[in-house]
Amino acid sequence: MVQHYELLFIISSSVDDRHHEPLVKKIQESIVQQGGRVTVTEEWGKRKLAYDIRHEKYGAYVLVEFDAESSLPKNLNATLKLMPELLRYQVLTKRVKTAQEVNAERMLREKIVAKRAAEQRVAAQEQAATAAPVEPPKPVSEEPKKETKISLEDLDKKLDEILKEEF
Repeated sequence: MVQHYELLFIISSSVDDRHHEPLVKKIQESIVQQGGRVTVTEEWGKRKLAYDIRHEKYGAYVLVEFDAESSLPKNLNATLKLMPELLRYQVLTKRVKTAQEVNAERMLREKIVAKRAAEQRVAAQEQAATAAPVEPPKPVSEEPKKETKISLEDLDKKLDEILKEEF
């Protein structure tokens, strides 16, 4: 029986960006070779991980949706387990929504957006009604500002600190 599946995997940040696309194609080819049909591929980009995985803080997320027989996920798990470039992966069965469900969700989103817009209008009107009178701006003194010089060494140290914090 053919079912719809969703595969989400995280590519290690140690893998160069140029090698992401060939890796994704390799996984897609593996799905196709085992009798599946890839329907959607989305690259979500590099994101910070919730916790360190193998001492890495960042990873590139990729989502692949495919249709396949029920035996394919087990074989695919075995294939993905042998790929050291992947930090984590998960294959899930995904229920396909009917046209009525998609329509109902769209209408619900539209109602939510309309309600939020109305709430914002009311809040803006209340704020305008209770706003304090605006005072004229105070004159700016024309004193010359003192310029402080920063050494290149200080800039280099600060830049190193910032770079260490991000990665």
